[in-house]
Amino acid sequence: MVRTANSTSDYYNILSRHSLVLVAFLDNSEESRRFEQVLERLDRELRWVNSPAELVKVYSDKCKDLFLREKVDSTPYVKVYLEGKVIFEQRGSLGDVYKDVYILRRGVRDTLRRYGKRIRF
Repeated sequence: MVRTANSTSDYYNILSRHSLVLVAFLDNSEESRRFEQVLERLDRELRWVNSPAELVKVYSDKCKDLFLREKVDSTPYVKVYLEGKVIFEQRGSLGDVYKDVYILRRGVRDTLRRYGKRIRF
């Protein structure tokens, strides 16, 4: 299930409780709404492989201060945290659910390997 962080404290609580967290910063744009489909598809695929990754959505209208603090200046914007540290970032999307899921998974998997982690993603 893709969770929604409704406040800055929600966001930091999720980061502190999970070792691998993918956060999608979104707004009300059409591109962000399409990216929600990417997150849903990614969530299904990660559950299928029994991944420990936690997926989180953060909306600009609910967490403006968090967008400023995390230096998010466009949406969709993805950050992946490993043990509380940002290890991967992606700005924007291709607009194709399958391509976006593939590229995101590939980028995160390659990054995890560089950190010596064998976590299913």
